[in-house]
Amino acid sequence: YSFNKSHSFIYGMTALEAAFQKAHFPLEFYTAALEFCLGEQEPLVEIRKLVSDARKFDIEVLGPNINHLEKHFYIHPYEEKICFGLSDIKGISETTVDKIVNVVHHIQTELGKPVSKWTWFEFLVNCTMARVGKDSIGVKTLETLVAAGALQVDDDRQKMLFELKNWQLLSKGEQEWVYKNQSKYTILVEAVK
Repeated sequence: YSFNKSHSFIYGMTALEAAFQKAHFPLEFYTAALEFCLGEQEPLVEIRKLVSDARKFDIEVLGPNINHLEKHFYIHPYEEKICFGLSDIKGISETTVDKIVNVVHHIQTELGKPVSKWTWFEFLVNCTMARVGKDSIGVKTLETLVAAGALQVDDDRQKMLFELKNWQLLSKGEQEWVYKNQSKYTILVEAVK
């Protein structure tokens, strides 16, 4: 009997603590709850429930964004909003996010501008061709990021996916040529616009 009593007491304390956190710190509560629910048997159902519940508290949940390079759910640094991390995208592992962060930081240094200022072309060419140690971002990963809306470089996802497919049709030699001459190509593309 004492086991049941202590067990129910702890559940009651946990429920009380969770209710307090939800009432007084809803942004932090929902961020932690969303992260925790990824371990559930049906995480998508749990995420939908939590996002719906968060909206009742006027908390907006934004999709993943490559500009922040966060792995897990996080609170937006300038706004009172929760954002999906990159590893919260189905098909993107934490190891893949580490590769993305490594490659993007390397390319930012090389190009001398933050990822938020990249064009889709620069992102596509540099991320698929850059070799940082053994890391590069594969086409399948880019496809997943585009489909999830994580690449905020162009509003037209279909166009981005189409260009990604065309990029795959090029031979390795052609891709290397574009990679080495991309500054000339970017100037030409800007002139045509």
